[in-house]
Amino acid sequence: MTGQRKFWVRSVTMGQDTGADALGMTALIRDYPGLMGSLSVYYGTLSPGQMPHELHIHSEEEIEVLLSGELEVISPDKTMRIGPGSYHYQPPGLPHTIRSVGVDAATFFLLRWSPSVPDAALALSKPVIFDAASMAPWELRSGIQIQPVGTVVALANGSRLEVIAVAWPEHSGSRPHTDPYDALTILLRGRWAGQCYDSRAPSVVYFPRGVPHGYSPVSGGPSLALCFKFYPPASLGADDDADQHALDAVPKAS
Repeated sequence: MTGQRKFWVRSVTMGQDTGADALGMTALIRDYPGLMGSLSVYYGTLSPGQMPHELHIHSEEEIEVLLSGELEVISPDKTMRIGPGSYHYQPPGLPHTIRSVGVDAATFFLLRWSPSVPDAALALSKPVIFDAASMAPWELRSGIQIQPVGTVVALANGSRLEVIAVAWPEHSGSRPHTDPYDALTILLRGRWAGQCYDSRAPSVVYFPRGVPHGYSPVSGGPSLALCFKFYPPASLGADDDADQHALDAVPKAS
């Protein structure tokens, strides 16, 4: 896919066989040329009590989004337990690992990208751990809910990451629009229908900067998603004023 910047959608079946007893990883997309770097996305399962590896470091940046089960995010000086809907951003060059600590296997999406910058430029930001429990109880609120989560992250190649959580009630959608960032959305619950796709959770939906998109009214209950907004490096001309993503949401006409 080198040189191409087109939208894509990947869905998984929870509990699907990933081909291993302790850790299973299924590649959903490899080496996509995103604004953050060369992006790959995986669906993973990790058996209770297991770690994929001891504390280690690497030059890639990565994010785990927990779909089910519980994880401990481990660094040399801190351990934090998170549940479904949470995420962990790991910058390059810092020791880390995870452990599945729930009764059932942990399932997650892993986003990993190579920023292609000199080693001296790595580890620009601290790790970010967002606990989804802080969002509750969104399902008890009315209307479309939009909330920034975590902290703004300066990525290794000069791009910027912001994350929002979006809760959509049944029979709602958004007008077609473009964004000044690459939007990678993790659908945690419910269904989103677009002009060229129909996606049910859990799934990953990716729209590059400047590609028109919108969400048709959906049914079958409320939806909940995390949207990772990757703004371009300054050299590519980030345009914050062009952002009209989630606030352009509209209810279904009666």
